[in-house]
Amino acid sequence: MTGFIPLMFDLNNKNIVIIGGGHVAERRIRLLLESGGKITVTSPKITQEIRNYWEQGKVNWLKKYFEPNDISNAFLVIIATNNPQVNELVLQYAPKNTLINDATNASNGNIHFPTIMNRGRLTISVATNGASPKLTKQIKQQLEATFPENYGEYVDFLYECRELLKNSPLPKEEHQKLLKQLLDDDFHSKTNQQQFLSWLKNLQNNEKGQGDLN
Repeated sequence: MTGFIPLMFDLNNKNIVIIGGGHVAERRIRLLLESGGKITVTSPKITQEIRNYWEQGKVNWLKKYFEPNDISNAFLVIIATNNPQVNELVLQYAPKNTLINDATNASNGNIHFPTIMNRGRLTISVATNGASPKLTKQIKQQLEATFPENYGEYVDFLYECRELLKNSPLPKEEHQKLLKQLLDDDFHSKTNQQQFLSWLKNLQNNEKGQGDLN
């Protein structure tokens, strides 16, 4: 048993500082680029891929060795160097309540990065708490086979239906019944999705029309 539980964080406009500019830092950046966070890399040297991100304005780069004030305003700190002394300094000077991920030794930090599979609004994460990265990879491959690339379109359909039902004249009990029905495999069909959406939109239009008449 560990004290870690799966959570999802809103990193939009949050300060994310990555100490280190190697391939481990690369992997973290790839994952974080879509988060909307403000990513800063602190390292005297960076890989070509990180340099590309910097030249494109996707990350900031402080071309220097780590200093404690580099992380004074960080919401999330990622330790990604191969220098144990630097890693220890980062841990020592990290502000209280800052999220810390030590990519070199997960037990030092207070958050882990699980393996993630995204299908639009659907996010599935897999972690074995360090027991077996190979098993994590295998499970992700199985999930990718179960949920193909276009599965996100189906999830978007469910979201649109849920929003329309919230504003429909149907009773709440009917909402739940229909939302459960939408999980049937039949609604993976684009034709069935379009027909159901048309029906929901007509419901709203009819209700609006009656309201205008009144």
